[in-house]
Amino acid sequence: MLKLYRNIIIGLLLESFTTAYAATDCNQVTEIPVSECQSLLELYNNTDGANWRNNNGWNEINTWNKTNTPCNWIGIYCEAGHVAYMSASYWYGEDYLPLGLKGQLPNLNLPYLKMLNLGNNQLSGNLPDFNLPNLQILKLYVNQFNGDIPNFSNLSNLQELYLSKNQLGNIPNFSNLPKLQYLDLSDNQLSGNIPNFNKLPKLKTLELSRNQLAGNIPDFSNLLSLDSILLEHNQLSGNIPNFDLPKLRRIVIIYNQLNGSIPNFNLPSLQILSLYSNQLSGDIPNFSNLPILEELELSNNLLSNTIPNFSKLPSLKTIYLSNNQLSGNIPNFDLPNLEKLYLSGNKLNGNIPDFKNIPRLLFSNLSQNQLSGNIPNFTNLPKLFRIDLSHNQLVGTIPNFSNLPKLLAIEISSNQLSGNIPQFNNLPRLELLRLSQNQLSGIIPSFSSFSRLSSVELHSNQLSGIIPNFPLWFFTSNFNNNCGLTPYDAAQETYLNEKYPTWKTQNSDCSKAAICPLVSVSPNLDIHLPHLNYNNMTLSANLRYAPRDNKALFEVVNYSVNSDSCASANLSPDFKLHIPTATFGDIKLWADFQLHSIENDKIIFELVKYGNT
Repeated sequence: MLKLYRNIIIGLLLESFTTAYAATDCNQVTEIPVSECQSLLELYNNTDGANWRNNNGWNEINTWNKTNTPCNWIGIYCEAGHVAYMSASYWYGEDYLPLGLKGQLPNLNLPYLKMLNLGNNQLSGNLPDFNLPNLQILKLYVNQFNGDIPNFSNLSNLQELYLSKNQLGNIPNFSNLPKLQYLDLSDNQLSGNIPNFNKLPKLKTLELSRNQLAGNIPDFSNLLSLDSILLEHNQLSGNIPNFDLPKLRRIVIIYNQLNGSIPNFNLPSLQILSLYSNQLSGDIPNFSNLPILEELELSNNLLSNTIPNFSKLPSLKTIYLSNNQLSGNIPNFDLPNLEKLYLSGNKLNGNIPDFKNIPRLLFSNLSQNQLSGNIPNFTNLPKLFRIDLSHNQLVGTIPNFSNLPKLLAIEISSNQLSGNIPQFNNLPRLELLRLSQNQLSGIIPSFSSFSRLSSVELHSNQLSGIIPNFPLWFFTSNFNNNCGLTPYDAAQETYLNEKYPTWKTQNSDCSKAAICPLVSVSPNLDIHLPHLNYNNMTLSANLRYAPRDNKALFEVVNYSVNSDSCASANLSPDFKLHIPTATFGDIKLWADFQLHSIENDKIIFELVKYGNT
């Protein structure tokens, strides 16, 4: 009797084991047709299904190739007795993870499939020219497919095609996909010209960025539903078409080789115009026919002449015009929604506007221009986070910016600012302060109330007194070229000596330098001063030592300017010039010059202060 019970139990266990782990028999499947079941098993076997990620500890739900109910297999969804959706990912924790398919994708026989998502796996080889007449969405992005892209002439219902981040090499015109709305082929190895896609009347998004596409851009005149043209990081050349696409919202064609002028587009729906890092030239249009434009990005081109005031763009939030050849004054924009204003690296001159009509401004970079005059206090910019006015010709004292409570960074180095450094008591969030290479004097404030301040740069000024008891991590730059600054205590002195061994020798007493004439230099000493910014010009000058009346005088022998005229600049009687580094024979010094006289068309400067660099 015991032997009989034992045999029954063993038999039941064997039957249970066989039932749970037997391979799927498509002839026994009733949920879907046998042919669809066989196509799924071909996919499983071709793509290393036994090692998909979901097999690790998920046997209860991860039953690919082990049951006769394929509609319950992970990633398979059926409708009306057919496979309708397939997704090679599974929910894990708080995100979907790819199953980890490897190998070559077979040409699936799933005629009722509507969506195929095998993205983010390791599939390789050529793309199949699928015959899936009901397919609407095809996602094969982030795999290792190579070769040519098929024309997919048997996918007449396809609406969305995502093949980005593979190694594919050409673009067909997809002439048999009349319902296609979204086309993403970015991050491949596509070359040649862009087709005009004139058989895709419903196309909304064209994404071909980060490829090797060349030639001219089509005008896409038949794509009246087009919403986005995204062609960045290619090798496209020629002029930009004057698109006549009423629904177009985004044009992003950055990092190419486009040339010529920018069309004054008439695109009533355009919100983003991004054309930076090309070779575009000529004037900037006023874009008066872009009424809802929000982002204008034209930096790193060859654009010239003045900046329009963009008075017809009330929705504008960002203006990026840096690193062009723009000149003239900065408009006092009336743009109530503007948040970012980047105009650095141009030839802009004149005074800085107070920007009273852009109250939402967050970031402003006007550096590396030829701006002059005093710095406004910007009383109407309460949201301003960062301001960069460095490398200009600004004079006068530094405002206390008392109405900018959110200000995080002040960068106004390399100007001609004078006077004391403000306490900035109303800037509790200040983190970065760069005031180097000016003519600031007096003592350095302690900034003891600034809990966030992490970087202070003050070198090449005329500051004196004791260095405040800053935390050691404040010292991101040295205090060279000031007026005899002394350390707060022995610990600070030790730290500065270790980090900047020459800081003392390059921090002489300005009071002594001011009365110390150059009596030991050669009578025919020449000084070359490169890249001086004055009166809206960049000059290079040669000075010759011509002492007189116990004064260190220097005569301007010759100079060159970056303009078409060599006419003498109009120098005011109180004109002063601070040189962070000048070469006197074999010695490098910082120096302050003041206009002494103009005699018989000869410009004479007096050296009033200097010190070792």
